[in-house]
Amino acid sequence: MAWDNNLLSVDGFSPSLGFGRASLKKAYTLHVTYGNKRRRIQQRLCKKKCVYSRLVEKYEGRERNRVVDELHQIANEVLRRYEGYSHVFEDTGKRGMYSRSKRRNREISAVDWKRFSTIVGYKATTNNVSAWGTTMTCPRCGGKNIVPPIADAEISCRCALRRGRQRGAAFNISLKARGLFPRGKRVRKSKVQRRLQLIQQWKEELQKPSASTRLAALAVRQ
Repeated sequence: MAWDNNLLSVDGFSPSLGFGRASLKKAYTLHVTYGNKRRRIQQRLCKKKCVYSRLVEKYEGRERNRVVDELHQIANEVLRRYEGYSHVFEDTGKRGMYSRSKRRNREISAVDWKRFSTIVGYKATTNNVSAWGTTMTCPRCGGKNIVPPIADAEISCRCALRRGRQRGAAFNISLKARGLFPRGKRVRKSKVQRRLQLIQQWKEELQKPSASTRLAALAVRQ
């Protein structure tokens, strides 16, 4: 099962089971909640350093324990749903994702991709692949596409393949794990045929909008 890291979820793909999703929203919400608490403590007790440091240490411990407990529950649910499968995660480093936007940096610092993959690794076989090109690369022709900033956006390629951003990335991670990821012209013909067969098999699923996109479309219609 290949997993693509996103802000509030990890989206997976398996050739035998299709696409799946595990929500990380509860763990993310815990980080935001305790971050706001620490900010309020800093504003009120900035002059009382001893009290401030003691309260911050207390809430940091609570945050860590509750987040780890939540991630264990999510991992157990994923392993129950995909019992007997090995899992592939993309090696996403946060350091290169930070920018000048404070809001964006807070969002990135509040996600637990590495911790989640480590917890899954305690209980099942896991592997990591490079995250480079998994979103922008077309799995059919290998072309580099412009990626919209919206999480559930649809990406179109000049080869006429359309794919959801998150589903396409999970599909590419699965190809990388199998050695079928498009790397250029010098590739075995048998590997190209296997990749194209896999794309043809899951083409309709790749083009289906995610649940959040469908809900947004319904809200606009109403």
